[in-house]
Amino acid sequence: MALVYGKTSNGSLKPVAVDDNGNMAVSLGTRISGEQISLDRLFVAEVYNFGNFTGSTTDQLVKEGSGVLGQAQVLVPGSGVVAEFYDVSPTDNRVLLGVLPCDTRGTTIYFRRPFTNSLVVKFTGGNASGVTIAVGRL
Repeated sequence: MALVYGKTSNGSLKPVAVDDNGNMAVSLGTRISGEQISLDRLFVAEVYNFGNFTGSTTDQLVKEGSGVLGQAQVLVPGSGVVAEFYDVSPTDNRVLLGVLPCDTRGTTIYFRRPFTNSLVVKFTGGNASGVTIAVGRL
């Protein structure tokens, strides 16, 4: 049998706890920020890459390749305008992922929808040319 010691941040040696199977007791808190050891919880936050898109009746590429449509928010509204998000394949097969009504500034929708091919946004209805939205994606 051997004793195992670890060096603390101030340089002193301290014995390391080992269970009956020989496994060392460790905490994720030493490796991952956000762990609340006393609550036995790991806190996480969704962080998306954002881009702004101005109204257009043609497809605008948000992200090429697979990913996740996270959220979208209306920055500059337009009456009767709707932003439609699609997963578009190279052969132009479309899957509607979500719709964002653009009538009110600040309207935010959390979609959290995965896509396989490419994410595009297309605006319909009203005067889309004056509308701006922010789109968060992974």
